[in-house]
Amino acid sequence: SHAVAFALLAYESTWLRYYYPTEYFCALFNAQPMGFYSEEVLTGDARRHGIEILMPEINTSRVGAWPEGDDMRLGLQQVKGLGGNWFQQRGSREASIAERIVRERNANGPYHSLRELVTRARLDRGSTEALIESGALREFGRERRELLWELGLLIPLSATTERERDKETGQATRKRHTVGHQPGLPLAVEEDMVSLQQLSDWEQLAWDFRRTGVTGGNHPMALVRPHLHEGMVTSLHVGGVHNPNRLPQGQKVEIAGMVVTRQRPSTASGVMFMLLEDEFGL
Repeated sequence: SHAVAFALLAYESTWLRYYYPTEYFCALFNAQPMGFYSEEVLTGDARRHGIEILMPEINTSRVGAWPEGDDMRLGLQQVKGLGGNWFQQRGSREASIAERIVRERNANGPYHSLRELVTRARLDRGSTEALIESGALREFGRERRELLWELGLLIPLSATTERERDKETGQATRKRHTVGHQPGLPLAVEEDMVSLQQLSDWEQLAWDFRRTGVTGGNHPMALVRPHLHEGMVTSLHVGGVHNPNRLPQGQKVEIAGMVVTRQRPSTASGVMFMLLEDEFGL
């Protein structure tokens, strides 16, 4: 019965992935965290099967990941720092921050500026920073660093909630009135804005990973590859019986990649199994 249960699950998953690949990957993202493979590994697998992963957008994304044509748009709930998991909290009476943003947008139209977003969706500084750093507010016409600067003009650091201050100082928290989402008076901030440098490829990669677990640009190994010596083997040269680039069996190789999973079974030799990923595959 154990084997039959696994076989049925494998068949159903394979059927969904073959006939409804975009919906299948959306479901996997909405069910995270779920174990073996991270969001970035799932992203690479989806892209290798012709599905483009579109990063969160404040006026386009739904709460969870959702099909957009043949591609997949990440939801606002995929932004780490908004708190909670929409898929796991659907029975909760209190709406998540992502749900609040989407409901307000559906009711009163798209957001046109950072101030409008903070005011209408009642966002605190931490949630707004998470959205900015994820790149979800790019359509407001400013770079991420510039949006963080503007946020500082709207909600100074001193305007954090008393609950947040208690948490930072290690004091006991009590239920208090939240004022962190209240921006300053609606005065023009243009004269206080500055032009800041765009993120480098490495910085964008780091910010994307920190806030969404995936990257909308190059795979990390694509940035590392120019710094590796020639002759380094890639995933294009391993695996696949009919792979024209496959190397002969028994040949010693040197390979570089990101460790995506590792297992250390209880054996006398203490062997460890690692699965590596580069910009071409696993």
